[in-house]
Amino acid sequence: MDIGHGDKFGPATIAAKTRIKAERIVQGYDMNHFAAVIGISRKKLEDIEATRNYGCFLDLEVMNDIAFALNEDINFFVGGQG
Repeated sequence: MDIGHGDKFGPATIAAKTRIKAERIVQGYDMNHFAAVIGISRKKLEDIEATRNYGCFLDLEVMNDIAFALNEDINFFVGGQG
């Protein structure tokens, strides 16, 4: 995996983070409500969706909770298909 100098996340992680945010918005969740639904803080959700160097890495357990809450297969977020 070739990550540019100073980049924290690779392309697959950025794609997953982008899909999470887009699907949350499509389904009508604001950050506060969605964070409560999946049992994390709003700040944690903000970090999950962030694609800049200050965001956090994706946790598989949280990804599973996100997929369940959005009624999507986890592969939708990690591979673009579900």
